[in-house]
Amino acid sequence: MRQRLGVVLFTLAVTVVCGGLVCGVNALLADRTASNAQAARQRVILRLLQGTAEADGLPGDRVAALFQDRVDTVTLQAPGQAPLTAFRPKGTAAAPIVFPFRGQGFWDAIAGFLAIDPAAKKIVGIEFTEHAETPGLGGRISEPAFRARFAGKPLDQPGPDGRRLRLVSEGTAAQPTEIDGITGASETSRAVERIVNRAADTILALLAAGGQP
Repeated sequence: MRQRLGVVLFTLAVTVVCGGLVCGVNALLADRTASNAQAARQRVILRLLQGTAEADGLPGDRVAALFQDRVDTVTLQAPGQAPLTAFRPKGTAAAPIVFPFRGQGFWDAIAGFLAIDPAAKKIVGIEFTEHAETPGLGGRISEPAFRARFAGKPLDQPGPDGRRLRLVSEGTAAQPTEIDGITGASETSRAVERIVNRAADTILALLAAGGQP
């Protein structure tokens, strides 16, 4: 009986110690994961604001320092509308301003950042930071060639249906507000169109209502 009790106590002690170690490792990894995610987010914002990849490849602490030195975090708010966090070059009202966006894709959420010239009401750039679209098909939204299709597109020419931008069949974009979609990924293309248009509507409404800081 005493031997059994000893085995039970030993097993319990090992379980407690191992559990504590696992919790400690998880906490450490969670902090590191959060730090890496923040650095990745800051790199994207810096790329869109500066038009360069200067922060790419830098360690997280240097990215954070560069971000603090170059970027102002601002809040756009207008009566009756929810506030929206945005990012702009530090110490200047010069374009662009970078806004976060998020919406439902074909498989899961699609999130990223949209850089807009508020005076010209044009897209400067776009980055997709989160999605679960099909690799080789909808997953191509992350490719530079696809993202480049948005640059310079006007947001102040909505059609009769209210859409500011239209993603059309790849290779057929002919109008200023048309963007080549992705062949074989029509649902993802429609989702991106919907998400970007909704984000643009929100952003321009805030700017028009005097929400620009």
